[in-house]
Amino acid sequence: MKRPVRILMAEDNPQDAELIMRELHRDGFEPEWERVETEEAFRASLRPEIDIILSDYQMPNFTGFRALEILNQSELPIPFILISGTIGEELAVTAMKNGATDYLLKDRLARLGPAVSLALEQSRLRKQREQTEEALHETEERFRQLAENIKEVFWVTNPGKNQILYVSPAYEAIWGRRQMAVFASPKNWLDAIHPEDKTAVEKAVATKQVKGSYNEEYRIVRPDGTIRWIHDRAFPVRNGAGEIYRIVGVAGDITERKEAEEVLKESERRFREMLENLDAIAITVDKSGAVTFCNDCFLKITGWARDEVMGADWWAKFIPETHANIRAMFFENIETGIIPAHYENPIKTRQEGLRDIAWSNTILRDAAGNVSGIAGIGEDMTERKRAEKALQLQEKQYRALFETHPSPTWVFDSETLKFLAVNKAAVQHYGYSRDEFLAMTIRDIRPVEDIPALLDTLAMKSRETHSAGVWRHLTRSGKIILAEVYVSATEFEGRPAQLSIAIDVTEQRKAQEVIRQSESRLRALVTSMEDVAMEFDVEGTYIAIWTTRDDLLSHPRSELIGRTISDLHGEDVAERFLATIRHVSQSRVAENLEYTMDVIDGARQFLARISPIVEADGSCERICMLSRDMTEQKKLEAQFLRAQRVESIGTLASGVAHDLNNILAPILMGAAVLHRTEMSASDEAILSTIETCAQRGADIVKQVLTFARGAEGERVVLQPANLIKDLGKIAEETFPKAITIRARFPEQLWVIKGDPTQLHQVLLNLCVNARDAMPMGGTLTLCAENSVVDEHYASMTPGAKAGPHVLLEVTDTGMGIPRPIINKIFDPFFTTKDVGKGTGLGLSTVFGIVKSHGGFIGVYSDVGRGTTFKIFLPAHMDESIASQSPEAVAPPSAHGELLLLVDDEKSILLVAQALLEEHGYQVLTAADAPEALAIFAMRQSEIHLVLTDLAMPFMDGVALIRTLRKMKSDVRIIASSGRGDQENHANELAALSVRACLTKPYNKSKLLRTLHDALTEAATLSPIVSVVSAAAPAELPPSPGHATGF
Repeated sequence: MKRPVRILMAEDNPQDAELIMRELHRDGFEPEWERVETEEAFRASLRPEIDIILSDYQMPNFTGFRALEILNQSELPIPFILISGTIGEELAVTAMKNGATDYLLKDRLARLGPAVSLALEQSRLRKQREQTEEALHETEERFRQLAENIKEVFWVTNPGKNQILYVSPAYEAIWGRRQMAVFASPKNWLDAIHPEDKTAVEKAVATKQVKGSYNEEYRIVRPDGTIRWIHDRAFPVRNGAGEIYRIVGVAGDITERKEAEEVLKESERRFREMLENLDAIAITVDKSGAVTFCNDCFLKITGWARDEVMGADWWAKFIPETHANIRAMFFENIETGIIPAHYENPIKTRQEGLRDIAWSNTILRDAAGNVSGIAGIGEDMTERKRAEKALQLQEKQYRALFETHPSPTWVFDSETLKFLAVNKAAVQHYGYSRDEFLAMTIRDIRPVEDIPALLDTLAMKSRETHSAGVWRHLTRSGKIILAEVYVSATEFEGRPAQLSIAIDVTEQRKAQEVIRQSESRLRALVTSMEDVAMEFDVEGTYIAIWTTRDDLLSHPRSELIGRTISDLHGEDVAERFLATIRHVSQSRVAENLEYTMDVIDGARQFLARISPIVEADGSCERICMLSRDMTEQKKLEAQFLRAQRVESIGTLASGVAHDLNNILAPILMGAAVLHRTEMSASDEAILSTIETCAQRGADIVKQVLTFARGAEGERVVLQPANLIKDLGKIAEETFPKAITIRARFPEQLWVIKGDPTQLHQVLLNLCVNARDAMPMGGTLTLCAENSVVDEHYASMTPGAKAGPHVLLEVTDTGMGIPRPIINKIFDPFFTTKDVGKGTGLGLSTVFGIVKSHGGFIGVYSDVGRGTTFKIFLPAHMDESIASQSPEAVAPPSAHGELLLLVDDEKSILLVAQALLEEHGYQVLTAADAPEALAIFAMRQSEIHLVLTDLAMPFMDGVALIRTLRKMKSDVRIIASSGRGDQENHANELAALSVRACLTKPYNKSKLLRTLHDALTEAATLSPIVSVVSAAAPAELPPSPGHATGF
């Protein structure tokens, strides 16, 4: 069964309190406890009912010593145990002297239960002793009265013990019962005996009283519940016949004696226990020097076992021979009865070591006052002596450190401010001698205006080393230096002092100012850039950010600082960043990193330069990153790459065009020759179809070359109605049958001036887009009408000019164009089609062609209902020009002039020769340049004109022309090309006085007109170069919604 105990605990740490309670539970206690941690709470909880107080030594608002003081003031007899994790021996002794029952260390709570048991027992005994002392006082008073009257209870009974014949008045005092009660009933006496003693007493009464050997001690229980010890003696009284007729007894109260005996025993036990538990050596020896007692501390320090110590000769076993004089002093002390109260000597340990012990001794005497031995309490001074030696050595080292410290160091008096000590560095740095320093105060090395601030600083006392700031100091030469001063409170020769270390930071501050200005300039430079500068640690944590473009940050600045890349960005981006940061920090070499990141305004592409920040010691704990927004540049690069691809296609197209032109040229010229022969109407129709198809093929090749070279074709006056008709026919023949084609235009439609092929391309691109916008079918309407743009309309429409225009409309009933992208559809490379199904050049080409013709374009769309493109082209009001076509004018005939035709295509040579000879020319042919030179060399005086291809094997046309000029400077020359690359040779051809340049395939009329002009005109050459528009491919795959041709 656990022992209940009421505890008041002064403890600020709830965990420590719980630990102490668990330890008491483990030791068999059932504590009822209250924890306090302030003086007010302690005073309020201090009550007589408390069995014991447990107190921590040091609490934030309270101390164990203060709690003990309050308890002493209250005069409550409550045991007090001090528990601490840091209390030393001196404080423990002080606590014990001030009335603490015991003290414990928190890391040694295993002794807590025994200590509490001992304290409670001591409290009980103390209370009992106090009660005993009080009772003793009362007993002494009764004894005094008994001495005057009768102190003990005299009683007389008959032999049968069934009748009390007499009992003295002391009975009432001792038994607490009335005399009359025992007279009335002798059993009243027996009932008063303690239950535990009653049986023994009854037996003794029955057997011993008649024998005269009755001499018993027993306890009685008084009516008030108190217990008294009784010494009862009786003897028989015989009559003259020798018969026992009375039993006479004397009963005395021996309670005080019993309690005194118990107190003495308890005192002896406590004294022995105290000596056993004393944290010092306790030893007693008899007059011969034999050990009669030793405590556990002695055994612990020396390593001996108790049976090895008890009875051993103290001098022989424990005192080294070097201190044999102590033995003689001992026996002298025994003789005189006088012993020094304190002395020190070493004792031997079991391991043959020595421990220095400081003794406090006293003479032991027996009951007669004779010397019986010596008792000593010894404190182990071994570690203290070692510490003193170490302290002396440390002090010596500190003095050496003070003197050799590289910074000026001094000690000054806290009150007088006088220098007490200075080191060598101070003498050297300030220029004063040591004696001069020691005659000065610290005020003497400060400018006069700084002294008030110095005195204010000194008034703020602190015992910890702290920086007193940067001060101006005066050297002996009057120079002012800046010194960073560190001050610590100390003592010097018993006086309070201050230890100061002064570090000259004059040059450092100058350098810091230079760095600060440099950083300021750098910060201004960084913040003026639109790039983002950031600083990270090697774990990817944002340290600092400099930028004027917060829109380029992934999060607001306040959310970035202090967080890591991994916290804020996706795993892929974070891993790339961290891998680069780690590699840069290890290699100390800057690296570039391209990445895409979602910023406040959307996804952006960045190019980052990640550089290490290398410290003076070579370490790299921080990384600098300069990040530039490359989004627009990347778009331009993508457009440039697409343009390069288009250019490559154009280069390829020019080579293909050359071959196609060489094929189409003889077809066109041959058809013209065949028209002069007689043939049936059906044959004539077939021939016309061949000629038309060949011409269409030539126009397509011209369009390809125009697209490849970016040049403009020939502008002629044309009727827009013809374009509407052609496109309507093409759409009907090629578009899905689910699409209905409608064409509408007035009879008196104005004419326009433009490149037919380019305008054809405009309408074709718009029609193809309209087809793609109607995958399920619909209506495509092509319209043309006359329209006059007034000044008001022109002012509201970008690119428009007032005047007569022809309006071309392409309308579909498709899905329409969403409003968010309608303003982007004319941008180059903008497309909503899938990858590989559109270039994004269709509508941008339409826009460019219309603009180059002086017109403008508008788009009107309703999602789900359809789209209308309106093209306004300036009208050409001179209709007489439009009524004629170049083909309507009869080509001029020749007068037998001799021509030299040079071409590596035999078919062209044959057809051209037949055509020219039919129209009156004489013709010589050559399949390559060497053959042409050979013919020209023989007949140059007869040859009127040379028509040569520019692209030939062995020697190209330009080289041939250059050679012919050297052979005959005034020879007339016409060049021809199927590549459309006349512009590449324009300057050189002009320099060689080439009369004209024909683009293959050319028809009869163009050939004859050019030859006639070259033979009859003597004007300076103006090369003829056909420029074809750069149109986008017309065929586009179907796509949902209204595809915009990109």
